[in-house]
Amino acid sequence: MTMRSVTTAFLCLAMAACSGGGGDDSPTNPNPVQLLMMELLLENADGLSTLERVSVSFDGVHQGTATTPGGSATTPPMHTNPGAAPGIHVLAVTVEGQTSSPNRYTLTGTARWGTRDLVIGPSTATLGTGESIEVEITL
Repeated sequence: MTMRSVTTAFLCLAMAACSGGGGDDSPTNPNPVQLLMMELLLENADGLSTLERVSVSFDGVHQGTATTPGGSATTPPMHTNPGAAPGIHVLAVTVEGQTSSPNRYTLTGTARWGTRDLVIGPSTATLGTGESIEVEITL
């Protein structure tokens, strides 16, 4: 199979959620749940156009799926539910479809939780179809 030598990028906007409600960050609430907004980029590390379908989960809960038929360069934004409490969380980006397998991908991104800005990655892994890059996020 011939691979096009163009940068393959997966761009999604995600607001990841874990269970809980409200947004009270007062001193009397020891575990405030706040909106977690993430902007993620999953890119083929070798510059090949291979991504077709990618999903995002947060703490094991599916947050959304983006498709790029034929391995196009970007996907539409993905949005999820708000709410994340302090602690360690796991963000997973799963390659559900690709034009060939396996491929090397790099996950990078930024997040905002309350007034805190966070950097996600970079994290690079060789992924077959159905495999994920997982990143721990401490809030």
